[in-house]
Amino acid sequence: MPRVPGSSGSRFEVLGHLGSGGMGDVSLARVVGDASGQQVALKRIRADRRDHPELVAQFEREMALGAALSHPHIVRVVAYGSDAQGPFLALEYVPGHSAHRLLKALAERGRQLPLEAGLCIVRDVAEALHYAHHFRGAKGGAGILHRDVSPDNVLVALDGHTRLMDFGLAKAADVTATTGGVIRGKHGYLAPELFEGHPADALTDLFAFGVTAYRVLCGVLPFHGTTEAELLHAVLHAERPAPRALRPQVPEALSALLVGLVDRRRERRPQELTALLSWCAQHVDPKGRAALGGVLREVLPPPGVVEPAAPGRVSTRPLIGKPRRARWPLALAALVTLVALGATVALRTEQGAPDAVAVRAAPAPAPVAVAPVSPAPAVEAPVAPAPERRPASRHEPARRSATARPMGAAPAERGTLRLLVNPWAEVRVDGEVLGPTPLPPIALSPGRHTVVLSNDSLSARRTLQVSIHPGDETVLRVDLEQH
Repeated sequence: MPRVPGSSGSRFEVLGHLGSGGMGDVSLARVVGDASGQQVALKRIRADRRDHPELVAQFEREMALGAALSHPHIVRVVAYGSDAQGPFLALEYVPGHSAHRLLKALAERGRQLPLEAGLCIVRDVAEALHYAHHFRGAKGGAGILHRDVSPDNVLVALDGHTRLMDFGLAKAADVTATTGGVIRGKHGYLAPELFEGHPADALTDLFAFGVTAYRVLCGVLPFHGTTEAELLHAVLHAERPAPRALRPQVPEALSALLVGLVDRRRERRPQELTALLSWCAQHVDPKGRAALGGVLREVLPPPGVVEPAAPGRVSTRPLIGKPRRARWPLALAALVTLVALGATVALRTEQGAPDAVAVRAAPAPAPVAVAPVSPAPAVEAPVAPAPERRPASRHEPARRSATARPMGAAPAERGTLRLLVNPWAEVRVDGEVLGPTPLPPIALSPGRHTVVLSNDSLSARRTLQVSIHPGDETVLRVDLEQH
């Protein structure tokens, strides 16, 4: 893997735990021997994930791409390398919270983000994404795609400056599409064409940015669904209301630009953010940053260490690379609570036809500055009484008491499988009959499992291999009416 030349004798002293995500842990650390006392967010793959080549490759890709980028609204890499504990990534630490957490806190209080504050977020993220898309680097190239733009990956610092973070899913724009038909991103932010086999590109990033702007300015997504299936249907088919219809204070010209970005027809979307950036340069007041920082401090606790490190605990991890001098009063990001592997969509069927979509969504990152809460013990959900038996039809199965093992809460070391089947199917997992869909989430041990879905009225049968990961939910979406 790439290594940045520098002093390999330096060490990190771990000060405490900042947060965890589906792939890794982030610690607050300082560089031993650095007179400035510089603190960093030290990111590592979790010990139980280090034997996953795909995750290690993703992490190393983030390290290389992150080190190449230099922009005031993108978190900056201080150093990266590898040691006996695997690869590490040291990022500048700036106290702050994700835009997702800020918006959630406001929604819980029945409030919206002040418009001038939201416009600053939109402008900052747009500038960062435009820079990444046009980044060429020393070897040229065609720019860098983020592939996971969402409020979870937007860091709002206490001074009101915003940073785009977590390039864990990023890739060079001129690299060929991910093998195996794998699509990466989060539900609600994935462009419609990704579900039709189109590779990720700048337009899919812009779609995700447009959805993020809706969420920031209006407090909601441009489409609605109470289940994963409903949300996917809305992304693919529903008309998008203009931001101005959701919040009349949104300027009309900006509203029209955002509607274009989330158009389900990619040929109608703008090719880049030039027009939006031009509008922002003329109309976004930098004083909105003060309002943004004020709201952040008002509704969220001060960010900091979740769990202090044990006294005297010093990491012997070498520092690869010489720390660069901070360019702003507050060092650039990152309170990097991982959303690594935000979601993975795999197209896989018995015959290889693209009619099964499996989505693996990582759990939400642990909030920074909030003491961790011990998880409640897993409780097995009671089995509901079997409904009255009726003849099976194409669109509705005959119901019976199932021997299913779905649970209300899975043990922490297990993962869950959620099935979304159109119109319905009898389900077997590893040879065990679970009954007809819909079923509650199914708790499974980590590893590969065989799922058999059958609908006799359609003469349809699918046999699928599904990978389950600890603490993750895998969503398997299958349309049995497609042949």
